[in-house]
Amino acid sequence: MKILHINDHLALKGGVEVYLLSLARELSSRGHKIGIAYGSGDPSVWSTTYSVPSISSVALRNHSKGRQEMAEAISKFEPDVCHVHGVYNPGVIDACLNHGPTVLHLHDYRYMCPSSGFFYRRSRNICERTCSVACFPIGLVRGCQTPRLPAGLAYLKRVKYVQRHAGRFQSVLANSQFVAERFSRATSMPSSLCVAHYFCPIAPAVEPPSAKKHSSILFLGRVREIKGIVPFLEVLSLLPKGVTGTIVGDPDQSMKTLIERESKRLGCHERIRLTGWLGRNDVARIVEQASAVLFPSLWAEPFGIVGIEAMARGIPVVGFDVGGVSDWLVDGETGYLVPRNDVTQMAERVKALLSDSKLRMVMGRRGIELVRKKFCVSDHVEKLIATYQQQEGFDLW
Repeated sequence: MKILHINDHLALKGGVEVYLLSLARELSSRGHKIGIAYGSGDPSVWSTTYSVPSISSVALRNHSKGRQEMAEAISKFEPDVCHVHGVYNPGVIDACLNHGPTVLHLHDYRYMCPSSGFFYRRSRNICERTCSVACFPIGLVRGCQTPRLPAGLAYLKRVKYVQRHAGRFQSVLANSQFVAERFSRATSMPSSLCVAHYFCPIAPAVEPPSAKKHSSILFLGRVREIKGIVPFLEVLSLLPKGVTGTIVGDPDQSMKTLIERESKRLGCHERIRLTGWLGRNDVARIVEQASAVLFPSLWAEPFGIVGIEAMARGIPVVGFDVGGVSDWLVDGETGYLVPRNDVTQMAERVKALLSDSKLRMVMGRRGIELVRKKFCVSDHVEKLIATYQQQEGFDLW
């Protein structure tokens, strides 16, 4: 088959991008021809790419341009199936649907929430609304919506376009049960909506790493406030003085300033280390050195692929119970689920892990086994191919 993937960004970092490129390699290894249409990024990471700048544009005036650019890419590649991932421009999606079979992949909330996050930035609470014209004034008050009316209308139009055309997609895949439920609340979705958990992009370890020489906790991923960087620092401040905290990610200058200010306020500044983005081998080494990986997201995290990567390496995870995290983090088995923003309880769970090496090993083994059984690459890819081909009688997802 010829499969064209469409995403706003193309890079070797970021959960969606890691999944997309890992999937492209797996499909290619099975004899399928894979193309990637992208809005921005690095085209050198894949052999067959098509630049479609309007993918990343939200402006209403660029919808027709996006439709035209996407149609040109489709005419060059001639795909059997278009697989839409993260797209801001509904004109791009329209070109895919007009061409033929199209799969929509829900990696986040951009197709059901105008601000893409279901998160009130002022109160730092999770939004439970479904999309409507009221999102604009409410969002202005609660800090999740742009004050620019043209942009706000464009965001709303993107969501409304997908709501109106949901029935035209060959299949809609959600990366977690939570995301599927939020999408079904927003649309009159037919039976083609299903949960397709990510596969783990790395092979599970045989055994968890041996006992650590020193205690450390790890934050891995995009360094943003909604990802819980402040709760991470608060947890570290509640742990014994010998425990260090490592942050692997991409803090910009404002986040570096925030981390420095908050860590000094909390008295843990000397125990924090920022590494920036690292290559896969370096990430693997740092993860395996950690006593626990923390997943303290404050927003309704759609999935959290770094969590299953940590478990694949045999490291327990302690995370806030938000969004799709409970689809992969089994409380008391592969780590601990903690109520959202309960820093005290998260610190207590981490202390339990730090003080009991046998418990860490047991949870590490269970995490490895869960990744093998539930997040296996071959099962995921086989089911996805069957979805593309609309194979009847196949146990889809």
